[in-house]
Amino acid sequence: MSQCASGSQAQPGAPVYFQFDSTTVATFLPFGASIAWLSLLALPIGPVDTAKFCSVEPPATTMSATDWVSLGVPLIGKATGAYSRFADWIQQQAFATYCVCSGTSSGTYAPWILSLGPLWYLKLGSLDGSSHYVDSTGHGWFGVPHGTTDGQTALMSGDPALSTLIPAGSNYVESATASGARWLGNTSASIEWWAKFPAAPAGVVPIYDVYNASNPYVRVDMRASGKVLIDMRDSAGVTITSADSPASVADNAVHQFDLVLNATAHTMTLYIDATLATSCSGLSTNPYSDSGAGHYLGVDPSTGTSTLAHTVGHFSWFPFALSATQISDNKAAAGGTTIYQPPTYTPPPDGTPTGGTPPTCSTSQDVCNQLFLTDQLLLGLSTQLSMFQARERPQFYRVEHVHSGLTGSGVLTVLDILGLRVQLTTVPSTWGSTAETPRRLIPAAGSIQAGISGEYTDNFQLHYEDEVLMLGASWASQVRYNLRPGVVATLTELVPGG
Repeated sequence: MSQCASGSQAQPGAPVYFQFDSTTVATFLPFGASIAWLSLLALPIGPVDTAKFCSVEPPATTMSATDWVSLGVPLIGKATGAYSRFADWIQQQAFATYCVCSGTSSGTYAPWILSLGPLWYLKLGSLDGSSHYVDSTGHGWFGVPHGTTDGQTALMSGDPALSTLIPAGSNYVESATASGARWLGNTSASIEWWAKFPAAPAGVVPIYDVYNASNPYVRVDMRASGKVLIDMRDSAGVTITSADSPASVADNAVHQFDLVLNATAHTMTLYIDATLATSCSGLSTNPYSDSGAGHYLGVDPSTGTSTLAHTVGHFSWFPFALSATQISDNKAAAGGTTIYQPPTYTPPPDGTPTGGTPPTCSTSQDVCNQLFLTDQLLLGLSTQLSMFQARERPQFYRVEHVHSGLTGSGVLTVLDILGLRVQLTTVPSTWGSTAETPRRLIPAAGSIQAGISGEYTDNFQLHYEDEVLMLGASWASQVRYNLRPGVVATLTELVPGG
C-alpha cells in the first residue's frame, strides 16, 4: 500500500544526485553481501537524479523469509523473483534516506480529521454568535475563549481556518465538559492541537491541562528551555513525570501536538510533529477521577496565570488511541511532509545456530524448519556447482541480445555474460592491417571492458573484424565499448547454454 498518497519529494538537504554503487548499497543492506549481487538487481546505473527518484514511491513489495534464504543461491533467487523484490527493498531504503512524502493541498485537514470520528473538533480563531468556538463534528460541544485574540493567521496550509492568540497572563481556551471526553485509566483516548510558540517561558508553564477541583490530572508543561514534558496524576494520587522532549518547540514554528493514552499498555505518549517526543508508563488502571474536568490550552486553572504568549488552533478529541500512522496522516492532511517508513529486516526463522549454540528442535515444526533449511542449502550447493560448470566448462554458449550500429563510446547493461561476438561492420578503407588471413587491424579499432557499478576491468583490444571475446567476468553487469572514429560495430552477448 502506498504511504505517499499525495506524492513525494526530496528531503531538505538531500544530494542532487546519488548512485546505487557498491558503497551506497552497502549502507542499506542488513548484512554483508558480495558486490556481485548488484549485477542481479538491475538497479539504476550511474548518477541518479534525486528529485526525479523521489517523485515516484518504490513498489510496496516485501521480502519473505524464503526470499532472504534464496538470495544466497543466485539462480533460485533470480528465478523466483527474490532478487527483483530485493531490488525494491534497496530502493525503499534509498527512498527513506533521500525522500519524504508530500503533504496534501488546502482544505483537506478538516474532512480528514472528521473522517476519523472525533468526539469534538474545534477550529479555534473564529467565534459563533454565542462567543463560542463551534464543534465541527455536529455533536454539540464547544470551546470557550478567555482573554484571547481571534482572527490570527491560519496555522496550516491544509485548512484556511484562522487561529487564536493566547496572550501572556490569565488567558486560555477551554473546551466544554463532554461526557466521554475524559482521561480514564481503563479507556484509550487521544487529543490533538496545533500551536506556535515564539519564545520560551521564564519558568515552567502549562500549555495543556485537564483539571478538576484542586488537582491537575493530565498536563503538558514547557520548561524555560522550550522543551516539553508530561505530568500525570492518577486516582491513587501518584504523580508520574516523563522525560523532557529532545528539542525545544519555542522556535516560532507551527507544531502538531498529539497526546495519546493507551489504556492497554498503561502509557501516555506525546507526539510532536508526528514523532514520538516523550512518554509516561506505569499508569494506574483505575479511572483518573477527572469527572467534570475541562480541557485547557495555555493556563493552569489552579493558579489562573500563564507567562507564555502563543497561538493555537485545531483542537480535537478522539475516543481511541491514535496510531503513529494516523498521526502522520494528520500531519500530511495539514500540508506537512511526512516520513516514509521502509520495511525492516527480519532474519528468516530458520533455526540456524549462532555462537555454537545448537538449534532448538522440540517440536515437529522445528524439525521441518531445519529440514527446509538443509534442503535449501543442498539445492543451493547443487545449483552453484552447475553454475560453476556452466561458466568454467560450458557445454555450449548461446546468443542473447544483439546490439547493432554501435559507434563511439557507450555502456551496455548485461547479465550472466560469458563473452561477446564482435563484428566490425564498417572500418575506414585507409585503416592499416597485416597481410595475413583474417587480417589484423593495426592500430586496434577499439576496445571492450567488463564492469559493474562503473568499475571496469582492463580492456580487450579489437584487432579483427569478426572475433569472439571471452570476458572471464560472469559477475559483470556492464560492458563498455570504445570505438575509433569511423568504426561501426555489432556486439552479440554470449551467455551459458548448459
